[in-house]
Amino acid sequence: MPIPTVSSIQPATGPSSGGDLLRLVGLGFADAVRVSFGGALAHVDSLRREGGADIVDVRTPPHAEGAVDVVLENVDASRVAISGERVLVAGAYRFVRANVA
Repeated sequence: MPIPTVSSIQPATGPSSGGDLLRLVGLGFADAVRVSFGGALAHVDSLRREGGADIVDVRTPPHAEGAVDVVLENVDASRVAISGERVLVAGAYRFVRANVA
């Protein structure tokens, strides 16, 4: 499998409490991936191929406020990272204080 690439991360900001639905679009995603935000693992909701692109929807983890790196790693059937199949997007997501109603 080629080294994955990420062309889009939407939205780019969300609450520090986590749970925000976020979509990563790119190429070279394996059948299973692991996504982290500033070292904290996200929950992968879905992974699919659509219109020539790979799309993964994740729920953000809780994290302290601030900009963090987003890392996508291809993993094997045992959920072990595949060597060299990792992409880091520096400062791609910003956790902000959750609004209290």
